[in-house]
Amino acid sequence: FLRSYLPTTMMEDLLDTEDQLFANSLFSAGTGSTTVSQSNNNIEKIVGYISNLIKAKHSPNGIAINPDEWTELILTTQTNAGYNLPNVCTVDANGNVRILGRPVQPVNWLSGSGVIVGDWSKVGILESEGLSFRQSDSHSDNFTKNKITFLLERTEEIAIFRPDAFICTAL
Repeated sequence: FLRSYLPTTMMEDLLDTEDQLFANSLFSAGTGSTTVSQSNNNIEKIVGYISNLIKAKHSPNGIAINPDEWTELILTTQTNAGYNLPNVCTVDANGNVRILGRPVQPVNWLSGSGVIVGDWSKVGILESEGLSFRQSDSHSDNFTKNKITFLLERTEEIAIFRPDAFICTAL
């Protein structure tokens, strides 16, 4: 149990925490323009965001979105918009969603109706200390109470090279 399950679950918790910290940092740093022409639905807003990034000389290559908003995207129908949904938003046989060819990833680390459209080559994770997993019975009164403390940690930071390459907003 301690050699297989515990490290796995601790690693999942660490990755979840990293995802949340990554999202918060990127969401607060993104400065791309959210100004779009009047839009009838979220697909049109996202197309406007893609256009804004292209105008700013960036190459948007991915969209991270809250799962509820992702569901709304794939269920959107527009009969009077002058286009059919598959021309702008496509869903392949494996369930992969794309808007104008850019992958749309539903992520659990965006809260509310959050969306991030960006050039993901302009951000990275810098790791200064690798992953370490330690155990100890000498923390506090663990020895006298027959307890063991486990610690899983690494030191890293998010590097946002071009904050203007990301549009972070709520739909």
